[in-house]
Amino acid sequence: MNESIEFFDGPPSFSDLVDRVMRKYGCRVDEISLRGRFDCGKTRAHYVLMKLAFDANWKHYKDVVHEANVACLEVIVKIVRMPGPNVVMREEVAVVNHNGTQESEMLHHVLGETERDFDLAIANDDFSNNIFEREANIDVDNVSMGSEDCELEEDGVDISMVHKAICESSMVNAEGKSIGESPVIKKGMKFNSLEELKFFLADYAVRLHRPFSVVHSDKNLRYNVMCKQGCHWRVWSRLISSTGQWRISNVVQPHTCRSSQPKREHVQCTAKYLGRRILGIIRKDSETSVPSLVESIFIFSGYRVKYSKAWQAKQHAVALLWGDWKESYGMVPRVLSAITYYNSGVKWCIDSCGMMLPDNGVLKHILQRVFWCFPQCSEVFQHCRPVILVDGTFLTGKYKGTLMMAVAVDPEQQLVPLAFALAESENNESWSWFMKLVRLHVVGPSRIVCMISDRYHRLLNCAKDHIDGFPPLVHRWCTRHFAANMSRRQKSNRVIGKLKLLCKVHTEREFCEKLEDLVKDLNDDAKEWLKGEMEDKDKWAQAFDEGGMHWGIMTTNYSESLNGVFKGIRSRPVAGIIDYSFEKCNAYFVNRWRKAREMLDQGYRIGQVADDYLSEAELRSVHHLAEPYGPERMVYSIRSYGTTNIGGESHGGRHYRVDLNEVSCTYNVPQLLHLPCSHFITACKARGLNYESPLYMSPLYSREHTIKIWESSFQPYLDPSQWPAYEGVGYVPNPSLMRNKVGRRQKKHFTGDMDVMAAPGYPLLEAAYDLQHRAHHLADLNENLTPLRARVHSPLRWDERYAQYLQRAGFLDLAVQVVGGLPPMDGPLLTAMVDRWCPETHTFHLPFGEMTTTMQDVAMILGLPLDGPPEPEGGDSSKKTSGVSSAWLREHFDVCPPGANDEVVQRYARVWLWHFVSTILLPDAAGNTVSWMVLPILGQVWENIDVYSWGSAALAWLYRQLCEACRCTARDSNVGGCTYMLQIWIWERMPMGRPSRLCVDPWHRDDARPTFYHVWKHVRPVRSNPDRRYKAYTNEFDVLTQHQVEWKPYDREQLSHIVFSPTCYRDRELWRCTTPPILYYVVEFYMPHRVMRQFGRMQPCPPLELSTSQQLHSIDRRKRYKENDWRLKHAQYLLLWQNKQGCDPEGGPYWRPNNEYIRWYCTSMRTKVKPSWTNVPIEDAPSESNADIANAYDTVTRYGTQPERAPLHDYMGQQLARLSNETGVIMEHTVGEGDGLLCQFAE
Repeated sequence: MNESIEFFDGPPSFSDLVDRVMRKYGCRVDEISLRGRFDCGKTRAHYVLMKLAFDANWKHYKDVVHEANVACLEVIVKIVRMPGPNVVMREEVAVVNHNGTQESEMLHHVLGETERDFDLAIANDDFSNNIFEREANIDVDNVSMGSEDCELEEDGVDISMVHKAICESSMVNAEGKSIGESPVIKKGMKFNSLEELKFFLADYAVRLHRPFSVVHSDKNLRYNVMCKQGCHWRVWSRLISSTGQWRISNVVQPHTCRSSQPKREHVQCTAKYLGRRILGIIRKDSETSVPSLVESIFIFSGYRVKYSKAWQAKQHAVALLWGDWKESYGMVPRVLSAITYYNSGVKWCIDSCGMMLPDNGVLKHILQRVFWCFPQCSEVFQHCRPVILVDGTFLTGKYKGTLMMAVAVDPEQQLVPLAFALAESENNESWSWFMKLVRLHVVGPSRIVCMISDRYHRLLNCAKDHIDGFPPLVHRWCTRHFAANMSRRQKSNRVIGKLKLLCKVHTEREFCEKLEDLVKDLNDDAKEWLKGEMEDKDKWAQAFDEGGMHWGIMTTNYSESLNGVFKGIRSRPVAGIIDYSFEKCNAYFVNRWRKAREMLDQGYRIGQVADDYLSEAELRSVHHLAEPYGPERMVYSIRSYGTTNIGGESHGGRHYRVDLNEVSCTYNVPQLLHLPCSHFITACKARGLNYESPLYMSPLYSREHTIKIWESSFQPYLDPSQWPAYEGVGYVPNPSLMRNKVGRRQKKHFTGDMDVMAAPGYPLLEAAYDLQHRAHHLADLNENLTPLRARVHSPLRWDERYAQYLQRAGFLDLAVQVVGGLPPMDGPLLTAMVDRWCPETHTFHLPFGEMTTTMQDVAMILGLPLDGPPEPEGGDSSKKTSGVSSAWLREHFDVCPPGANDEVVQRYARVWLWHFVSTILLPDAAGNTVSWMVLPILGQVWENIDVYSWGSAALAWLYRQLCEACRCTARDSNVGGCTYMLQIWIWERMPMGRPSRLCVDPWHRDDARPTFYHVWKHVRPVRSNPDRRYKAYTNEFDVLTQHQVEWKPYDREQLSHIVFSPTCYRDRELWRCTTPPILYYVVEFYMPHRVMRQFGRMQPCPPLELSTSQQLHSIDRRKRYKENDWRLKHAQYLLLWQNKQGCDPEGGPYWRPNNEYIRWYCTSMRTKVKPSWTNVPIEDAPSESNADIANAYDTVTRYGTQPERAPLHDYMGQQLARLSNETGVIMEHTVGEGDGLLCQFAE
């Protein structure tokens, strides 16, 4: 008995079944008889045959099967052929009905609304159990390759790899399809790889709902499987050594077991298998949600998988299509090289910013930015209006980044993509880099171009960049974003509508009229804002657009439309984004050229933009009157249409001057839009001229230019197997851009206007920083926090026998100063500075700008070396967080025994240095433990200890401790790091909390020299209530001015008599090096470019954005990592440190007042921490000097210190406000009116 499975397009009727049998076996209807088989058994299978002769039998059979134990339709066909009078031939064939779609759909069609699934149970003969052993002895190479060989066809059955995907994964199915509608296994089938064979078998098993288990699996020999449910179904396959293909050498089928679908699980329904099945879905929409994929998988497989498996399947599909996230960065130059090979003229550029990273033992460049533009796009910009619109959208994949785009507009009001770029973020450097390449490769040096964008401050800066030989870039603002700014100050649709109309008017007279009408509806805040914007009205008001640079394009809607087109591919790997940009541009050119050609053939010579405007202008021109002037009649006075009321008063009918020679009109439309207005059309008609002539209307509005824009063609760049060999450098992603946040990723920007984008509330990369920051609790939540405690320790007892060893180690200068005395710690002062610490920029945010402790401060105060390796070659493989107790060390190693030999003295000296480094330079905020961390260095030869960069290690550790302390709000919180250095740095530069120096001891040692630590060793301690001092310091920092800061404290003449240690100046070329300092697991970015005034240099605005990511901040010794060596974990940063480049700390332009920087800073940063504390009147403060009096400001007990300026500042402000109100009452003005000069001065 032969068996086969048949598919039907719909629910088959009895006549359909009979027709199929007749066509399949070539017999007549009188030669066949049909019987239906079903299981009527209860505990055991018992099959019964039912004769099928009419439609009623067929319907009754389906009803019976529906109620049976095994819901499976099986039809047995008996064929009786009569070739001659004496010969009778019989054949029996079992036909299983199937409609060619999903099984659940078939059952729905056949049996109606039912929840029960039918099994596909097919009987077969038994075979010997040792058949696998016999098959294992078969030599595949000796198997006949004749008629038994059956290669799969290319019409949907062959699943061999189509080399279209742009990745190097081991297996890619280009179409994401499985083996076909009817899974059939035949002996002799061949596959190009073992992966193809595995997928074929898995797809067969899932479609038939029959799982299998692997009996033998050897990638160099065989792959055999058997039915997991116990029936005799088997498949043997062997490797053909000569070709590398895999061949099915034997098959035992069909299945006799029951379906696994009722169990709702299948062992072959893995994420890897599903990833191949959903390739088409992911290629079409890479941002398909995981719940949608769960439903799609259920439809084509019948199994409802878990969310996690569907997510993994999506990631596998993405990797198959475009490579995995890391591999995709390496594919970028290959893809761009292939596109360039088949489309000559493609311009692309990769910028690694000088960063490299070892990857699998090979040093590769970091792909920080990549730019590309297709010649079909860049070369047609000359046929577009000279306006470029730019915008960016953030990526949502595994790595953070921004997709930047530049577009133009064609005469049909369609966007023309010009150039693309992928960058690390939207910052000043990336936008300047992108726009420079756009100007070089798209705009060219012979055309003045206008860039329209929002007022994002980084775009404002890149518009000012100068390129030799190129005209300046004209910048205009998007009026939609501009109007959104008004909405922040006054939420009124009526006001917003009037402001948009104000931006679009053509004449200054209309502008003044509309402005006067608008101001009547504005509140004080909106009036003040609009008043400040009038200085730049040429950038947003069309009436003042000199040269008509807008060309009628007032918004960035076009670039945002392209942004929306690319929104769906933001979750793709970078190579997939480049591939999509190529495909989308090609689709634009193919479709739009055809449409433009059709319209031009129909006689439409003018583009839609001009046609719409001219049609309306012609209608208005009918009502105009023209009066010529001059002998040549080229100047006309045009009177527009007016009306007369019942009283005889005329309205409208204004006069306009049109000059046909100069192509101008006092209505300004020809000058602004480069199109004839209705007045100009009237003059042309009166003079008998064609107003559509290129003399009067820009040819860039003609449909011929539309044809020239879209007539270029792209050439496919085929599959990787046909790409040219790439021999360039390798690229890897920037690890600091990898997202490590758990949960669903953000896919939408929060609603914001142009000012919000130009000046974000706080420059935090992650909201998690701000929500936990002490400043947020103080300023936003209005909480009263207590000051932090500085974690300080005193060194072990000093012994002069240690001096010779510490001198060889390079620590003697600092050690003898610390032994001589430690300055008193002022916890409230340190806390007031910690409240202003920004973890991303590693700077303190003060009212006038940023300041921070730099390499210069480390060298001058501590005298530690800056150059050298940050850690030993062997690294620190210890993951322990503990060490030895400081009390235990003090108990056993505090005093070196007198008369001890040299070995014992050295041991005690090492313990003293260990304790000194761990408790003075690198203390943490946790407890009284001396960490094991630095022992690998301190255990070396004394001379080798000095070669390491102890200064950068101390700075990195201080940065890390400040990043942790700024998020500590508990009452018993501590601050770690070298707080002695931080406090001296504050005293050196700022008046707040600065104690009076009692004296500076003369220096008597010859084997060591002092540092600036020595200057502050003896000071008058500050003694008062810590909470009051904390509030006082906070108030003082809130009103601190740049004139109160000592910007160059190390050049004071009064200290010229002190000869400081040469180590203070030894590595001065590294003071402004932006390489991140490293201490084992701690990596913190160093950003001296944000505090250039501390070096007496000009501060750039805005400074280059660098940040220490949360990923780096989350790495500590409590974590468990695969690496046993931190040098491997931070290899990229160690490479940056090794390749650091020094510079002259006094190089660059000198500092001068920079109002642009102040405006940017004050609108971008949080400059005040707790302004509400300053509202206590100073006259209410008692005059007693008792330190325990709980007054708001204590200015008496701190004798010899800088008095607080904040109370006086607030008191004067209150008094000035009161006087201005009283003066306003006398002058009959409203109390507190915002327009008063005195009130403004008081504010």
